[in-house]
Amino acid sequence: MKKMILTGLLATNMYVQANEEINYSYLEIGYGYLDLQNNNAIKGLYLDGAFNLSDHFYISGYVEDRDLRNIDFNRYHLSLGFHTNGSSKTDFYTDFRVGKIEYDNLDGKTAGLYAGTRTAFNDRFELISKVGFTHVDNIRYADGKSANIYEAEVKGLFKFSNNQAMSASLENFDGDDFGAKIGYRYSF
Repeated sequence: MKKMILTGLLATNMYVQANEEINYSYLEIGYGYLDLQNNNAIKGLYLDGAFNLSDHFYISGYVEDRDLRNIDFNRYHLSLGFHTNGSSKTDFYTDFRVGKIEYDNLDGKTAGLYAGTRTAFNDRFELISKVGFTHVDNIRYADGKSANIYEAEVKGLFKFSNNQAMSASLENFDGDDFGAKIGYRYSF
């Protein structure tokens, strides 16, 4: 009887530890660089955070401020997300975002839909991918018209411990602009 209880506790403990590899409660600060198609590079800081509400839902927020001389790229959004929490190695997620963007002549309210995967290859490395689009409404230069911005990103998390990680990512913004980010993430 004691062996069965001990085996059950160990199996439960291993399952919980495996699922803790992918964590949706974190705060990340970093530096981003975006090479625009007109050979200008905007760079600056970003702050990203999320909080796991339940086994499948999370909320997150993002603030970004990049600039170069007279070009500003400011963006912020709040999102509600869903993740599958399916296996201990790979998790699929999607989130709906609302916010605001200011970029060159774009200045409007945004709504976006993104989806991706998070794969924990081991306890020290996680790969995060995402694709999606942001709909910008009431654009300043286009007489109140709207536009869609498509994005893709691949991010690696290099974990020092269960709570601390270094992040590095490559991003594509609207098809023609490519960039990179590096940051520090604290998970709680």
